[in-house]
Amino acid sequence: MTREEAERLVGQVLAASDETALQRLIEEHAAGMGPLFFELLETRASEPLLLDVARRHLALTGGAALSHLDLAMRLLEAHVQGRLAEAVEELRPALDEDAVDTLIKAAEAGITRRADLGLGRRMLDVARAALERGGHDRLRPTLALEECNYFLLTDDTAAAEACLRGVLDGGAPIADPLLRHALAVNLGVVLLRQGRYADLVRHYTDLLPEIDDDRLRHSARSNLALAHGALGHTGTALTMFLELAEDCRRLGDEDQLATVHGNLALLHERLGLPEEEERHLRVCLDLALNPAGADRTRDWHSVATSCCNLHLFHLRRREFAKAAHWLTQYEKITRGTGVDPDGVTRGRLRLEFAIAHGDLPAALEIAESLVPRLPERVDEEVLAMLGSAGRVMLRAGRLDRAAELFERIVTLCERSGHGDLLLSGLGYLGVVRLRTDKTAEAVALFARMTALDRQLRGHVDDPLHQFTFSSQHEALYEEVIGALIDGGDAGPLFDGLQAAKAFAIGHRHAAPAGFAELSAALPPGTAFLEYDHRAGRSVCVVAVHGAAEPVLVPLPLGERELAEAAARFDRCLVWARSLLAGDPFAWLEPVAQGLLHPVIERLGTDVRHLVVAPAGGATRLPFHILPLAGGGRVIDRFAVSYAPSATVWLAAAARARRPASFALAAGGKRDDGEGLRRGFTDEGEEVRRLLRSAGCRELAAAIGTGDTCAALLDHLDADILHVAAHGLFDPARPAASGLSLSADGQDRFVSLETLAHRQTAAELVFLSGCDTGRVAPLRNQEALGLVSVLLSQQVTAAALSFWPILGEGGVAPDIVAAFYQGWLLAGLSKAEALRQAMLRHRDRPLYEWAGYGLFGFAAEGR
Repeated sequence: MTREEAERLVGQVLAASDETALQRLIEEHAAGMGPLFFELLETRASEPLLLDVARRHLALTGGAALSHLDLAMRLLEAHVQGRLAEAVEELRPALDEDAVDTLIKAAEAGITRRADLGLGRRMLDVARAALERGGHDRLRPTLALEECNYFLLTDDTAAAEACLRGVLDGGAPIADPLLRHALAVNLGVVLLRQGRYADLVRHYTDLLPEIDDDRLRHSARSNLALAHGALGHTGTALTMFLELAEDCRRLGDEDQLATVHGNLALLHERLGLPEEEERHLRVCLDLALNPAGADRTRDWHSVATSCCNLHLFHLRRREFAKAAHWLTQYEKITRGTGVDPDGVTRGRLRLEFAIAHGDLPAALEIAESLVPRLPERVDEEVLAMLGSAGRVMLRAGRLDRAAELFERIVTLCERSGHGDLLLSGLGYLGVVRLRTDKTAEAVALFARMTALDRQLRGHVDDPLHQFTFSSQHEALYEEVIGALIDGGDAGPLFDGLQAAKAFAIGHRHAAPAGFAELSAALPPGTAFLEYDHRAGRSVCVVAVHGAAEPVLVPLPLGERELAEAAARFDRCLVWARSLLAGDPFAWLEPVAQGLLHPVIERLGTDVRHLVVAPAGGATRLPFHILPLAGGGRVIDRFAVSYAPSATVWLAAAARARRPASFALAAGGKRDDGEGLRRGFTDEGEEVRRLLRSAGCRELAAAIGTGDTCAALLDHLDADILHVAAHGLFDPARPAASGLSLSADGQDRFVSLETLAHRQTAAELVFLSGCDTGRVAPLRNQEALGLVSVLLSQQVTAAALSFWPILGEGGVAPDIVAAFYQGWLLAGLSKAEALRQAMLRHRDRPLYEWAGYGLFGFAAEGR
């Protein structure tokens, strides 16, 4: 029977009107109903129909293999009736090794090909009972492999690991190397699911050289790349997936190739590259729709998964027409092929579409109809469906029902180990508690959420990856912070902001800051301004020395207006240098009115230093040049420094010390003009003289033609690192931004990514080149630039530039020298020393003198 004939017969069986018609079909085609027919039937028929057809076929044909299938069905019926042990004993003479092998294959069919977990679990019980009673130890590894697959599908990773280690570490050798390697590869999958990424890397590093089978090698390499991605080794993961894709194409492994492209889509989603994400999703769909090879059939499970992912992709981008198209395609496929038989995913997609459209009545109707019919199993689809339904109830104000659903999610996730979904359940349950005036319970839930988030991020060891890690929780934090703002209690809001600002939590050396700790650490006369812009609202949480509670200041400047202002500021830098005679930033008056004036009005007259922790578009704005309500600029009244969050500021404050050593690199590129080269050299010589005068020991000083690259990278242990060199900022690829230095007489570029993978604990890093303080906006109000990298290491403070610094004939060398004079020799705080150094040139055009800013802890006098 050809595939076409088998597919036609399957359709006829499914369409049979009654038992007589079905029996007639089987009698007519019994001789041709081979493995291909039953394989195709398994993908489309219900369990009762499949068993009925098999039994009728067995009655007509007989044969050893078919007798084994009959044996399997008899044992399965006995298991359902609660008499499995009795049936195994009765049929023991027939339960030879071949028969037990058939039972295991039947379990595999229920688990892997049809994803019928109920049937699979029962068949595993039957197979284990027959194996134990017959003593067929040679089949234990095979059974363990299928049991592991079942436990992975039901998210019981502890049981999966136990059954694998039971045979891998049990002492008895496994004769078949292919089976042994398959078990070892599955152990890697378990480690991946458990979040034990470093263990997985070690396990697969040892295992890969032993594996001869291409498909197993491909699977192991794919999991290894996923582990590197989870650890934040984004470049390594991307390279591994691209190399694996090429090998899969060459060897014709289309199943693994589709998996690789799916993982590449996830990786590009995390990197914020939607065009590449969509391209890889479409490749997955094409591979599933158009399988190569005459013996391959269309993989409807993969087709449906691809349609689902494309729907969610366009829904995230609010491209509703495209999202609706892929939702329609998914529904057509699943209704015609037996995929998603209980409709959980189909219902969740419809629900998410209604939520995104703002159609609350439709969303409520879908949720109410689907939740009572959810299957009794713990998997990501069921949990995600519960979460979507809970959010609908929350938006509809049905708080008791929402609480019930989120409590159910928390309970199920605690039992199954779904960390990300547990995080969401805790956060949304906290929102419900907050809106029912159970503030103490809400705060406790948010604390658990924060601790879990920090634990999940603890796996990430790539210094750049931490800044995008929380993007998957963006919607959750928007809901949580919005509820805290509505609650009006600035204390819990301060704690929530420390969790929501991923840079604060992602900072590997600090736990989230507490307000009492911040209040005690702030020097008198210093105010800390923690900003947030989400959920359609902008706020600033203000802290001053000794305050018992923070002050919540609502702001009139919306998130969209702020983003537009930041974009305008970036555009302004292109032509600002040509307007040196005037004020290229005069348009910032409305920004100051909406962002800063309401805050300053709440400050006491004794405040002289503002520590600004911006968010969103404000991370790109220099607060110190904003105009004051009564005239002048912020810098005229306040010293200003910047920090990503209170958590990062406190971590930096704990490291503050008197500097004892320095390394200095000053020099331009080979094609610089004489005046520009002289500017770098003069700055370097003057800084060197001042640092020596302050008693700092010189570790390295490459000025002019020296090896400036080595002076920086080989002396990152210096207390002060000063670099006077060209800076480059690439807003499209911030990791490629950096410094232009020299080595062996040649220009050499040191990127942000290179610096991120080195470690420094300097008291001060002063990067006196162009654009060294600029950042690129990421999702969830985060930003990435040199400041992010430096403060995520052990740097106390960094002096950086908000825009291109004028070279030849500029005042930068004088500002730099005056800063060191004020800080190290006059005993001013870093922030006040920089303020006074820039104000020396207050009579000159703003662009010439106001480009520097201090980031980190800059409040102390030394």
